[in-house]
Amino acid sequence: MKCMFSILMSATWLACLLVLGADHPLPAQGISSLADDGQISSTREGEWLWTRMSKYSLGQRQVNLTPQAEPKPALSVVLIPNDFDLIDGNAAVQYLQAIGYAEQSAAQQAMQVFNRKSRQEMEAAGKDSSQAEPDVWLQTAPADLPLERVKEYLNYSSFQTRYLEQAVQRRHCDFDRNIREVDNPIGYLLPEVQALRDLARLQSMRFRLAIVENRPRDALRIFGQQLALGHHLDDEEFLVSNLVGIACAGIGIQDSLYLSEQAEAPNMYWAIAALPQPLVSMEKALAYERQFLFEQFKQLRDIDETPQPPIYWKRLLESLAVDIAQWGEMRLPGGAYTAAGFTALVATAYPGAKLFLVEELKMEADLVEALPVPQVVVLAMRRIHEQLRDEVFKMQYVPLAQRDGFASEKAMQRVFNKYGGVGALSGMFLPAIQAALGAKDRLQQQLALLQTIEAIRDHLASHAGQLPEELSELRLPAPLDPQTSQPFEYHREAGRAKLSGAVASHVKYEFELVPTIK
Repeated sequence: MKCMFSILMSATWLACLLVLGADHPLPAQGISSLADDGQISSTREGEWLWTRMSKYSLGQRQVNLTPQAEPKPALSVVLIPNDFDLIDGNAAVQYLQAIGYAEQSAAQQAMQVFNRKSRQEMEAAGKDSSQAEPDVWLQTAPADLPLERVKEYLNYSSFQTRYLEQAVQRRHCDFDRNIREVDNPIGYLLPEVQALRDLARLQSMRFRLAIVENRPRDALRIFGQQLALGHHLDDEEFLVSNLVGIACAGIGIQDSLYLSEQAEAPNMYWAIAALPQPLVSMEKALAYERQFLFEQFKQLRDIDETPQPPIYWKRLLESLAVDIAQWGEMRLPGGAYTAAGFTALVATAYPGAKLFLVEELKMEADLVEALPVPQVVVLAMRRIHEQLRDEVFKMQYVPLAQRDGFASEKAMQRVFNKYGGVGALSGMFLPAIQAALGAKDRLQQQLALLQTIEAIRDHLASHAGQLPEELSELRLPAPLDPQTSQPFEYHREAGRAKLSGAVASHVKYEFELVPTIK
């Protein structure tokens, strides 16, 4: 079983990939894409082409837009119920029922048999198991799905749909974790969160089936359920839960582009505008994560300049070594898993720790010299972490377009370079926080891009299917790019247009918009 921190790191990467759509494409024809001499590789995944550049990943998709004016009444199309229509209740109950914790073990077993048989067939044919059903359906255009096979597979989990329809109506989602009472939060397991990500993949299959069967209203409802799941997981105090919520919402947003291509699909502009802002705030999780080091290593809270006997420091180092050893895959400089190893790290880090206390905290040099070596190192570790932690966490209060003036990564690197191993603990925790904030920001950019596409659909409906020359011509105002607080990049050329966002945490989205009258 992986510890919670190992799950956090892997889930951060996986969730970011899912939210970004980390495998997407360049159109085979039409408007030329961005030039970048640093292009490394390209991979196609369904409707997307993902090109890895030297400084970012470029995801491209062609969207065959159908005209559709805003609905009448304007707010009659809803993705997540508004506050008046929400029911006071706990969506966690419905989600647990949907993933089969209470019952339906026979259905789960049938799905496992289906999955195992499909993988075996791929392996027998000498093909990559990633191309096995049902996973390959998530990268298959709806029109190309093997409908009978998809229906067979989804029938195993048909019991889920009623629970999901109930969950979207609930105001809150509480898994009753009481995490503040947990002695070892780094070892806290979250199996139901992983199951919810798998649930979102099943929802994507249901969405695609609804599209190919010309049931746009059902597809719209499923899209709303994906967004609601993401928003509900915002109630969690774990970043990994928030990231899975972002991934689930991201799957829904990627799928929703098929709705923009359906002539019968309602315009989603105002439904997107009415969503909670931001959809996943991470407020609770970030508040907890800011104190996470001290929640895990509670003994660090008591470290200050107060003298302690030698036995105190001996026991402290032993307890820290035991706690660090639980990380398994994680490793401090020098492989400090044991008390002896941690003691060696302390000895190595002492010069940098002493320098930090004198230069940064302005402690008297004589006082620092008089403190025991372990106290100097652990005290410096605590104070360095508090400073670097807040350099990262303060970014959530700075508008995206203004963050370039705050170089938190450079601040961390400067500390690591100057003070050495005394910043080891911070170096293990803080990069995941930066990645999480980036995932949150990308989700908001995705929603803004989708809302812009819907504004263009409205324009097509009143301009005989003609694209606007500029976004400023739109009757429904295009939202600004959250990354820059400036309009999205938009260029019309030869009856089609390119819409793209600014690079967001090393990812750039680009859509080729082609009007179509069906």
